[in-house]
Amino acid sequence: MNDIGIRIICGDKHIETLALVNSGFESDQPDLAVSIDVAKKVSGLLRSLNLRPSRQLVERLLCIV
Repeated sequence: MNDIGIRIICGDKHIETLALVNSGFESDQPDLAVSIDVAKKVSGLLRSLNLRPSRQLVERLLCIV
C-alpha cells in the first residue's frame, strides 16, 4: 500500500487529505481506499449542496493530485 494525496472537489469547496492505494496486483487498475474521515467530509459536502450520493457522483468528486 502507498499513501497518496487526494483533492475532493464539490462546487467551489474542496478538501485535501491522504488516502491509501494498493499496488493493483489483482487487476490492471489500482483500487483506492479512502479513509473514514474523507468519507465523512464528502458526505457533508454533498448534504450541504442537497445532493444524494451516487457512485457516479462520488467518482467524479475524487481527483488524484
